[in-house]
Amino acid sequence: MQDVFDNWRGFHSPNNTHLLRDRLEEALTRRNFLIGGAITSLVLAIMGSQYFKNMPDDHQDALLDATPEQWASLELDDPEYRKAVEEYYSEQGEFLNPEDKRPDLSGMNDSQLKAHMRTAANKLMIAPEELPGKADWKSAPVFQSDTVGYYAFASEGDLLAMEEEYPGFDKAIQDAERFFQDMPITALWRYTFGQQTFFSYTSDRDANEGKLFDTIEVGKTILNPLTNEREKIKVKKLPLAWTVANKVLIDRVTIMHGELENPELTKQEYEAILEKHGVVATYFSRKKMAPDDVVQELIRTASNSIARMDSARSIPGKHSNKGELFIMKETLEETC
Repeated sequence: MQDVFDNWRGFHSPNNTHLLRDRLEEALTRRNFLIGGAITSLVLAIMGSQYFKNMPDDHQDALLDATPEQWASLELDDPEYRKAVEEYYSEQGEFLNPEDKRPDLSGMNDSQLKAHMRTAANKLMIAPEELPGKADWKSAPVFQSDTVGYYAFASEGDLLAMEEEYPGFDKAIQDAERFFQDMPITALWRYTFGQQTFFSYTSDRDANEGKLFDTIEVGKTILNPLTNEREKIKVKKLPLAWTVANKVLIDRVTIMHGELENPELTKQEYEAILEKHGVVATYFSRKKMAPDDVVQELIRTASNSIARMDSARSIPGKHSNKGELFIMKETLEETC
């Protein structure tokens, strides 16, 4: 299961169609129609039901002016409607589903949910030595060099295996995903691929002393330009939260890319899509980028990230936080 999850983005179907391209095309088709996405499916399912057709015109108009949450809570016994409701909640976040799978969050208001999601993301600012199945940490799909340092990450497959193996991981990952989904996409991209210290997880004291990440000490050495001596390379481990953020970023760029590829898009519609996804001008890699340039960099980053994850090399070595997973497991079990 873990290997399949790690490599699914590179699979080919029997007719040699790349499944990632299929995924992009599916997103484009679904989300460009009408108002886009699962909400459109929900509206169309309601309009196609006998329940809707039997309504007076003024009642139909009132229903179409309702909120998505009201559309999803109708007592409508129709298989297409139920399917659309499930798709809506799958896209919006399972813990918002009133029938739910997450009763522990059902009584929270919006501010409480946001605080909970931030806490969930913080819980995953951890980088244990032990990964399921004794898997190695892998070379991260971020910029790496002798001067900025080297980075490793746990794969999406490792997270899936943790969800299956350890109580609390499934909820923590689900809620952390929601935290990153709510972040403006420009900020998420800048933190994930330009300011990795956003994901630092050491103590305040360690951070003040310049130690932001736990490391893997590998056998190779590098020349320290300050001391002019060779020293062992220590690869910084990006926490599990970074892997969640990267996954969310790729999915969101996929959706945005599909929406922007509509050949009949007007300038106003284009700008509305950028506003919806939180694309703004920003400083990245020491240069200011306009929103149009940010869009192109987002698409390029997502494509490169997928390609590099598919071919990421393992990074075995000595971990600075050996044997940490047991403590981390207990924490998640108690607090998630």
